[in-house]
Amino acid sequence: MEDQGIILRRLPYSETSLIVSWLTERHGLVRTLAKGAAKPRQPLYGRTDVFSQGRVCWAPSARSQLHILREVTVEQANRELAKSYASLLAATYFGEVIELLVEPQHPEPEIFDLFRKALGYLRERPASALLVERFERKLLGILGLNHSGQAIEQLRRHAYPRQPKTYRRLKHELTHSPTI
Repeated sequence: MEDQGIILRRLPYSETSLIVSWLTERHGLVRTLAKGAAKPRQPLYGRTDVFSQGRVCWAPSARSQLHILREVTVEQANRELAKSYASLLAATYFGEVIELLVEPQHPEPEIFDLFRKALGYLRERPASALLVERFERKLLGILGLNHSGQAIEQLRRHAYPRQPKTYRRLKHELTHSPTI
């Protein structure tokens, strides 16, 4: 299978392999095993950085939701996000919220587009509490969970089965950031 994808997260699987979680345009959340991706001189080495965007090709598994990553063509590395801790936290938070709310392998092209645009925004401008709220409201609206008139804190408590790990750090960073 082949699609446009953005890397949400990667975890070690072995000394040389990684589990890479993608948000793809036509296949939604996809988890892949990237064999050899942590080993220099292997074809996938250096192509699985978090928030990288591009073409992804994988072999579907018949027995599980962990597929085998075959090829990645990076089109946008998004390394600019690492220049700002707040931007990196915001992008990480967006990815965590998406993983909490989106069903695996369920197409969500609007959410893919929203995340792609949010990363583009974070490459150009600093993260802000307003950006985070707008992203969440738009995401929840796409999923039919944004009830106008409700405070964002109420929406979060209602929509998220558990609070994303980076939420407190992001909130602290944005509250104490000189840009706010």
